[in-house]
Amino acid sequence: MAITVETFLTAGTSTWTCPTGVTSVQVECYGGGGAGCGVKNAIDGGAGGGGAGGQYAKKQVTVVPGTDYTLVVGAGAAGSNIGGLTGGDSKFATTTVIAKGGVGAAISSFGAGSTTGGVGDTVRAGGSGAIAGGGYSGAGGGGAGSTSAGANGVNPTGGAGGGGQAGSGGGSRSTGTIAGRPGNQAGGAGGGAWVDITGSAAGGDGGDGAVVLTYTIVLATSKHHFILAGQ
Repeated sequence: MAITVETFLTAGTSTWTCPTGVTSVQVECYGGGGAGCGVKNAIDGGAGGGGAGGQYAKKQVTVVPGTDYTLVVGAGAAGSNIGGLTGGDSKFATTTVIAKGGVGAAISSFGAGSTTGGVGDTVRAGGSGAIAGGGYSGAGGGGAGSTSAGANGVNPTGGAGGGGQAGSGGGSRSTGTIAGRPGNQAGGAGGGAWVDITGSAAGGDGGDGAVVLTYTIVLATSKHHFILAGQ
């Protein structure tokens, strides 16, 4: 028997063909991170809140050798100079395992981590972003992972990822007219933008998600018959 781990990190849809000798696969999905909130046309300065990290979902799935299965790696949300967008969902076999993307930060608020909508034997929430305040924009939450939920962003530091492929969130800004810090793959959320006096700046991008497949290949064995000399 041989244990194989396949990691998919490129955002988008692809196909996995179940190998010969595999009848069960452990699926781990990491949702894309939410974007931090941007600042648009500020007159007296402004700061955005941090996005939420993507979910983590794990499930042992029965599979059929030679069958094609669709998997999706959720894209991290792109930051803009308005409220942050939500990250893309990561999935296996469309509805069998789902890790929802992290929620983006709304204007004057932050993205809250949640397990809502996730599908799996284990579902963990990404960390919540931090609200802007105390001289900082909001830090992003960490992506949920194989050992724990994502940590919340606490200004000025982005939340830590929860293990495995999980990424940390983008930290805060506190000077200049500058975009929020991006979150790391997989599923770290973007931090909020900062504008000192006037102008616009985008919130930080969320990190792309991931899908990890772990399975055992059971090799076929042949039977041999031996005839002993003299018998």
